[in-house]
Amino acid sequence: MDRTLLVCLDAIDHCIAILVPKRRGEGYVKMPVYHNTGPITAIEHEIDFDIYGLDGALEIQTGSLYGKDTDAMLAKIMPLLCAHYGMDYRLVDSSEFWEKHPIARG
Repeated sequence: MDRTLLVCLDAIDHCIAILVPKRRGEGYVKMPVYHNTGPITAIEHEIDFDIYGLDGALEIQTGSLYGKDTDAMLAKIMPLLCAHYGMDYRLVDSSEFWEKHPIARG
């Protein structure tokens, strides 16, 4: 399995959503922020956005993405998360994101 963070710019929910691959096994982590919040909290302070992650994806609460320089946002956010997880990332569309999401929509 490809060990790459999958990043989706979610204009509807006003966030950058990220699927985190499991370190062992197949698929993606269902609760990427759970016990070990210290490093994520440090990243939150550095990027000035809240990060949630109990429902199948990391959600970086950016507010509306309309008219924002998302390339600059990703350049600020993703190197920190990539370093934390030891993985690269790639942008995906919402179809691929929800196809691979670990919690079924419904």
